[in-house]
Amino acid sequence: MPDTTKTTRTRSPEHPAITLEEAIRRTEILYNKEDLNQVPVATVLDHWGYTRRSGLGQRILAALRHYGLLEEKGSGQQRVVWLSDIGKVLVLKDRDDPEWVKACQEAALAPSIHAQLWDKWEGNRRLPSDSTIRWELANRGFNRKAIDGFSATFRDTLEFANLLDDGVRDAPSGGSDASDPGEPEPDPAAEEPESSPRTADRPMPSTDAATTKDWDLNIPLMSGGQAVLRIPIPLSEADFELVKAVVNANLDALKHSITRKPARMEDAGEE
Repeated sequence: MPDTTKTTRTRSPEHPAITLEEAIRRTEILYNKEDLNQVPVATVLDHWGYTRRSGLGQRILAALRHYGLLEEKGSGQQRVVWLSDIGKVLVLKDRDDPEWVKACQEAALAPSIHAQLWDKWEGNRRLPSDSTIRWELANRGFNRKAIDGFSATFRDTLEFANLLDDGVRDAPSGGSDASDPGEPEPDPAAEEPESSPRTADRPMPSTDAATTKDWDLNIPLMSGGQAVLRIPIPLSEADFELVKAVVNANLDALKHSITRKPARMEDAGEE
């Protein structure tokens, strides 16, 4: 008799798929294109380089709502969004303005899961180790494949909002426990447009030091794990342009060999 048991995928608690810094950048793009007007969702996604049916584009849009940067109304093709009061402050005010700083910290803690974890660990304004964060997330029902990506996004967002006393963090763990990978969440890598968005870069370190040092650009991936680009700091402008050109050229050339293909061609761009 055939086994008809269905495997149930663990769905993580709702959480933003990108850092607050990246969410603000997306909000700035929307403001530059549309000012403060109400905008159809399909048009918003088009401004970001996604189709209306793109699952990744929808997750980025949801992240802006998690952070409280957008308001919305309607459904389906009548659904429109516009900048919230906090979104307006973060786009229109200077970053050294106290009102911007306050709005940034409010946005960082606006996602429910961020507020819950902050309430648990805010005592000394320092987060525990990444291992402890992963343990806590697993206990809160996160899919194992989503834990590393969210942990990095959460930490980077708090650092960006200046809610932590220091930026010290553990080295990347190299992924979830291989002995029990769990069920993966939907893979947004297959939905990525040719012009990839910056996912979650970290604040650039100071280049005032006379000696050269390496700086790792950690990019949390939507499906778990991280991509890392190691850069010697400081770079000359010529070297910067060289690195940029080589990275872009190699990623474009390797896209079809390093990205996962959807199960069916008609599924491309869908959840």
